[in-house]
Amino acid sequence: MTDQQAIASNVEALDSERVKAVVLDWLSRTRGSLSDFERLLESEPRNADAVALEYGQFDETLAFQVMTEAEMVESSLQVLEEYKRTGNGVPHEQVRENRPN
Repeated sequence: MTDQQAIASNVEALDSERVKAVVLDWLSRTRGSLSDFERLLESEPRNADAVALEYGQFDETLAFQVMTEAEMVESSLQVLEEYKRTGNGVPHEQVRENRPN
């Protein structure tokens, strides 16, 4: 496997936001050489799931329900539309009183 193939393989394992972060680090914090880029990639977790965040929400029993990103966006848009339509929400003071210390 050539160096280019190895780099391509490492990049393919990352999600797009991690690729962007690595490239920006490479361009802003190193001399910009290929070996610098390889070094940054080697420091990334091999398993893309290790850095993935789960989208979801808590149900009435406070159990976390995993959702896809698209489902989370759709749910958020529905809640926003409901708020715009009804004006019902949690008052700021109630949120402030219930926040953890």
